[in-house]
Amino acid sequence: MIGTGISFWRGNAGPISLMDVRGLHSAANFTRGSAAWQVVGGSLLAYGSNVPRFDPTLGLMLEGQRTNRVLDSAAGIANPGPAPNANVASTDIPSFGAGTLIRKHTRDTAAASNNVGALAGFSVVAGQKCAMHCWIYLPSSQNYGGAPALTLSQDLPTSSATLVDANLSIRDQWQRISRVYVPSTTADYPMVLRADIASGSFFYSCQPQFEDAAFCSSPIVTTGMAGTRLTDNLTFSLAALGIPASGACTIWGEFMLPQPAPAGLGQWLLQTDDASDTFRWSMRNSAGSSLVVANANGVDAATFSMTPGASFYAAIASDGAGRIANTVSGGAVVSVSGAPTSGMTTLRIANTAAGGNSPYGYCRALRYLPYALPDAALPGLRA
Repeated sequence: MIGTGISFWRGNAGPISLMDVRGLHSAANFTRGSAAWQVVGGSLLAYGSNVPRFDPTLGLMLEGQRTNRVLDSAAGIANPGPAPNANVASTDIPSFGAGTLIRKHTRDTAAASNNVGALAGFSVVAGQKCAMHCWIYLPSSQNYGGAPALTLSQDLPTSSATLVDANLSIRDQWQRISRVYVPSTTADYPMVLRADIASGSFFYSCQPQFEDAAFCSSPIVTTGMAGTRLTDNLTFSLAALGIPASGACTIWGEFMLPQPAPAGLGQWLLQTDDASDTFRWSMRNSAGSSLVVANANGVDAATFSMTPGASFYAAIASDGAGRIANTVSGGAVVSVSGAPTSGMTTLRIANTAAGGNSPYGYCRALRYLPYALPDAALPGLRA
């Protein structure tokens, strides 16, 4: 199998690794320009500016710029909701990570509603994609009447406007809930936690996050002011990799995207370009399927439907003469024509040159050859 041992192609050494769970190729250029956080083994770890984040199983985390508009401090508990719902800082259980605040939410015995607390309120423009998520801890000592339906809502207290999360059955450990929505009107929306729990029972939350984004991302710790994490940018010079300016090459890897792409926004996986988005070929995941794009004019072909949270393999080959071939997880090869044949300088992972299409996802491994393999070889490639 390609990538598992020494292989020979055209008399040359086998595939060259651009990355795996151990690190990046020496020709990699990685920048982020800001500190960032990652959950590893149940702990929240901080990474400095321009330091890549590796998960020991999933590989390199790659995501776009995000701003968390919920203040992670006692002063940041805004719009607490109707009395007697509680939303107070707590030290009952160990902190989720450095700099985080644990909130305790109790349903009072006299409460008529199961709204147990709003975390913050924001002015949201109609049609704006928004992502809300937080971490939940359900003590087994409490009476939840089964698996409680915990909900993130954009409207308090109208239940019809809630975004229902799956019932949670895990006890005594942190678990994440998340929702994405697009409001139909311009208004102030609170981020609300609703819980189907017994009167007098409680649960904990931490790391609440409200983003102007199309999908949820990694934790952004905010203490006193809204926090912003900049885009992870990973690029390679084609010349440094021995790939000609025609862009002739074969690239394949293993990816995981934890959530689907919303309508109107692609999650980029790979792109080769002339340092702009004018002349390029790329592969992206769009709403419902992954697409290979031959140029900036939108010539594309669908290849597969992505399953959120499931790893998949993807391979793409450019013959340097304008033809791009693509396959995903051993599926049928599709191709497009009209790609640039000269002036190519840069390979980008999980973004465009403009920097606005990065997903929140992982790349476990990535390999390449500086020429195009035949279509018949692409479905069998594994990283």
